[in-house]
Amino acid sequence: MMKFNKKILKFSRVILILATLCLSGCYGAYEAERAYWLVNRKYARFIKEFEAADEVGRERLISNRSKEIIVDFRKMIISYPGWPPSAQAQLMIAGIYNTRNETERAISEYQRVLKEYPALNKQCASAVYAIAVIYQQEGSWPEAEENFKRVMKEYFYTNTGLRVPLPFSRSLRARGRFEAAEDVYGEAISKYTTYISENPDELNVLLALEQLINCYGDQNRWQEAVDFLDNKINKGPDTPLVLQSLAISATIYETHLDNKEKAYKIYRRVVEKFPDSPAAKNIKERLNL
Repeated sequence: MMKFNKKILKFSRVILILATLCLSGCYGAYEAERAYWLVNRKYARFIKEFEAADEVGRERLISNRSKEIIVDFRKMIISYPGWPPSAQAQLMIAGIYNTRNETERAISEYQRVLKEYPALNKQCASAVYAIAVIYQQEGSWPEAEENFKRVMKEYFYTNTGLRVPLPFSRSLRARGRFEAAEDVYGEAISKYTTYISENPDELNVLLALEQLINCYGDQNRWQEAVDFLDNKINKGPDTPLVLQSLAISATIYETHLDNKEKAYKIYRRVVEKFPDSPAAKNIKERLNL
């Protein structure tokens, strides 16, 4: 029963992540998109039933319905080879095998994404990251680290790549490899700061900023964090990036650097420069500005 419970927990975590990934990743030719949508709709129903089922029902779903969905995704891939939705379908197939505890098969299926869709960085990043997590869960640390590093090296500026340094460095810390963790933090901070400074209007820049601050925070380097924000972002024009940066700066001054005067000064600037933003509304309500 314990083994089954672990399987269920793992299934829930991985399947929901991959479902979210795929629901947001449909693009390409109309027919391929439609085919993918039809299969994914069936899969969404499967998830809904899974969440509502008891343990016996969930085991039955895993044993029976997952096979049907794999077949449907395979048919879609065969019908539309090379299309991005097919790469998403391949990711789903690999994820399903992972939830069935067929980890060797799952890794093989993830590797097919890399082999058959090498130009699709988003999907390749997801595949390499998933492989790293599988190895991590199995305690195969050298293989896990190799794949975490590969995401950072080859796919850092994807949505997945920007998120990898934190779990990677934290896993190293948890195993007592503090120097290696510091190296990961250092590399990530360097890449984040360069990316933010050179690409302030990119779609992922807000995510990069969030992850940068988390890296500084994990190391308790709050002063360096606000120094970067104050010197490199906060003096810029009124953009979403500046708004987020100002809000973060004020929060750090207030909660981590014990400088409420500085924090409130920045809060007032947010209210003045971005009066219609949700952040300004929250600040007004909290501080009666």
